[in-house]
Amino acid sequence: ATVVLDGKSTGKQTPCTLTEVPRGEHKVRLMKEMYKPTQETVIVKEGETENITINLKPNFANVQVITNPTSDIFIDGVQKGSDSWSGRLDAGVHSFEARKDRHSKAVKTIDLQAGANQEISLSPTPRTGSIDVISQPMGASIFINGKAYGTTPNTISNLLIGSYTLKLEKQGSETIERSITIKENQSVTVNEKLIVGVDVSINSNPSMATVLFDGKQAGTTPLNLNAKFGAHAVNLSKSGFEPVEGTIT
Repeated sequence: ATVVLDGKSTGKQTPCTLTEVPRGEHKVRLMKEMYKPTQETVIVKEGETENITINLKPNFANVQVITNPTSDIFIDGVQKGSDSWSGRLDAGVHSFEARKDRHSKAVKTIDLQAGANQEISLSPTPRTGSIDVISQPMGASIFINGKAYGTTPNTISNLLIGSYTLKLEKQGSETIERSITIKENQSVTVNEKLIVGVDVSINSNPSMATVLFDGKQAGTTPLNLNAKFGAHAVNLSKSGFEPVEGTIT
């Protein structure tokens, strides 16, 4: 503790010895952070050494701060850590904050009492929105940032605000991928039409060959048809010629 003698700093800290102190009555004051300043009167006699012990009373509280979800902890505007923090604070009024991205910060102001053991819980509130996902045809698998959210049509609630990548997948249809932005307390609607196939032209030389498409008779060449995405078996046959088999994707 810092030692003050008769109102003047000695430049020393306890334990210490003060020399060449004039005889008579003197006031010794001790000061230390987080303890109450304490003063005592001592009488110094000529040629003697006076021993004095002063007990300082604590002026702090033992504090533990816990956050859920894990957040950055600020005490009186200064960042102290993340997730949890424990330590001593001077008695008095202090501000405690938990800050987390895309959450509303949690704030508590508490008057700490000397000698108290104070536990403080802080829970930032998520800032969320929702999205309605619709597709034609229905039944497309929904993925948001790679995480599955069922099939269309579907409403996904409680998404944290910010940008996401939405992907719709359905067998036999094209895959759609697009960026979406979720805003606080707002609902976004996504309505996508999935292309279920492409136009295919099948020709032969000579023409008028019978076409089996995936095992079903589709007509004769030259032939135009619409096929779903994926692999398909094609067979061509014509009297007097060897049949031709193949796969198109």
